[in-house]
Amino acid sequence: MKTGEESYDFPAVYFIGILDFSIHEDSDKVCFRYDILDVDTHEQMTDRLHYIFLELTNCRTLKPDATVLEKLCYALHNMENLPDRPAGMEDELFRLLFESAEIATFTPQEKTKYEHEMRTERDFKNQLAYAREKGLEDGREDTLRQIVDQLRERGMTEEEIETIVQSIRNAKK
Repeated sequence: MKTGEESYDFPAVYFIGILDFSIHEDSDKVCFRYDILDVDTHEQMTDRLHYIFLELTNCRTLKPDATVLEKLCYALHNMENLPDRPAGMEDELFRLLFESAEIATFTPQEKTKYEHEMRTERDFKNQLAYAREKGLEDGREDTLRQIVDQLRERGMTEEEIETIVQSIRNAKK
């Protein structure tokens, strides 16, 4: 957005309320969507603010043709009573959800061990990434030294070589 412009190009904001009670007692619907309207004119205030309420209490059974949202709400509502992952919940989303639920039930000692293992894994990945970047950087410098040596052998002046080296270094940025 430029200074002085009156139009704002912000992305829409969504509030998602996950309810373990029902606001709509007579409905079996799971997802309710709302926008802000003016009370008198019923005109929508903005198309940038949206409210979504998921009523988990309406997820009593899992239908074979359930949508991903219905499956997710069913899993969230019944998580503590599910001995195994129900059929139809093989996606990556549900694998992560059930893994997270297992982690939530860890004892304090298991949580400490798990957090230590995750820190160790992240540290290892960061070390590998640093080593790779450092190796690439060292390789570039070695190649640049080889180029400089070849240019000297061909009789170029130090000023010409320095100009070439600077342009190569600037091209990397």
